[in-house]
Amino acid sequence: MLFMISGVTSFLGRSAAKLLLERKHRVVGLVRPGSKNREKLKTPALSGLLVQELDFDSIPEAESCRRIFGFSLRGEGKEGLCLPGELVFLHFSWDGVGSAGRSDPELQERNIRNAKKAFRIAEGLHASRFLFAGSQAEYGGGGHERPEPRSEYGKAKLAFGRWGMEQSSETAFYHLRIHSVYGSGDHEGSLVNALIHAHLRREAIRLSPCTQDWNYLEVRDLSSALLLLSESERAEAGIYDIASRDTRPLRSYVEEIWRILNEGSGGERLPERDYLLFGVRGNNAEGDIGMAPDTAALRALGFSERISLRQGIEELLSEEERK
Repeated sequence: MLFMISGVTSFLGRSAAKLLLERKHRVVGLVRPGSKNREKLKTPALSGLLVQELDFDSIPEAESCRRIFGFSLRGEGKEGLCLPGELVFLHFSWDGVGSAGRSDPELQERNIRNAKKAFRIAEGLHASRFLFAGSQAEYGGGGHERPEPRSEYGKAKLAFGRWGMEQSSETAFYHLRIHSVYGSGDHEGSLVNALIHAHLRREAIRLSPCTQDWNYLEVRDLSSALLLLSESERAEAGIYDIASRDTRPLRSYVEEIWRILNEGSGGERLPERDYLLFGVRGNNAEGDIGMAPDTAALRALGFSERISLRQGIEELLSEEERK
C-alpha cells in the first residue's frame, strides 16, 4: 500500500511515517519548500521516505486541484507506484497549533482552504481513504452530538471535518478527533516535556489549576490506530475519537508523571508540594475544557493501546538523560 502524508515533518507525521515504513509500506511525505523542519526527517528510521515538496498556499483553490494536480511519482529506474485504489492520504498539515495560533481566525481559515486542497489532491490521485487529523478541541464545551468549540483552531478543525464528511465518496473521509498525544519528538514546550525538564533541573514548574479531565495516548499507539483505520476492511468512513482508556483529571496525570520521574531519577526525590505549582498560571486558548473521548468505534476494530504511561515517561526520561 502507498501512503501520502502531508505535514510529515510534524511530531505525529514523523511517527506515522516511521511505523508505516517499518511495516514495509511505501510512503510519500509532503514537505513545504524551504521547511526548517526537513532536517527532522534525516534519521535512519525514515530513510525509505520519498519526499515531495509542496506548498499548499501556492497551488490553486480546492475545486481546481482535482482536475490539474499530479505528482511525478514514477522515478526513472524505480518501481512504479500503483496509485488507483491503493493510496491512503494522511493529512497532518495544520499551522497555528500553539496557544497564540489557535486564536488567529485568518490563520485557521487558511488551514481550512489548504485542507480542502489536500482532499481534492487525494481525490485526483484516486486515494481510497483520506484520514484527517482533527482534534478534541472541536468538542469545546459541547459533546459528541453537538460540538461547541471555543478556539478558532477547534472551530476550523470542525468546519473542515464537516465539509470532508459531505465530500466522502470514492475517497472515503475519516475524521479523527485526536486527543492529547505525548512521546519522543514532541515539541519542547509540551506539558510532559516541561515536567521532565523541570525535574532534571530541580526547578519548580508553574502550572494551571489542571482541574479538567484529560487523556494521554503515547504517539506510537496513535500511529497504530492510524494504521488500523487505513487497513481494516471493517473501518467505515466517519468520526473516530483517538484516545486511551485512561481519562482522569489532568492534575492526577501531572502528579503521577512526577512520581514516575522521582522513581526513575538517580538523584533526590522532589516533593510534589514544593515543585508542582498548581493554579499559578492560566489555561491556554482552549480554557478549562475537559476531555471525554468515546473510543467504542475504534476499539470495535480491535484497537487497544500497548504503552502504559509509566513506560512512556520512563523512556522519555532515559532519552533526555542521554542528551
